[in-house]
Amino acid sequence: MEKERPSDEVVMADGVLAIIGGSETVPLTLTALFCTLIRYPDVYQRLRDEVDANFQDCKEEDMFHSSKLAGMPYLNAVM
Repeated sequence: MEKERPSDEVVMADGVLAIIGGSETVPLTLTALFCTLIRYPDVYQRLRDEVDANFQDCKEEDMFHSSKLAGMPYLNAVM
């Protein structure tokens, strides 16, 4: 553990680096995902069926609870 706190400049530089790093990996991953779903319509349909089944009676405020998302094995496998 560090004895001194990092300076504001170091914290800002680390934050910028994290943002820049994430700005390339997320879009590339999502592009690959969507290209795969377009190429394999049976995978897309199975994924859509699972999502629709899990969210058909869901209230808007409950949409992003991790417990709801954790209960979808096919979505987790695709992601």
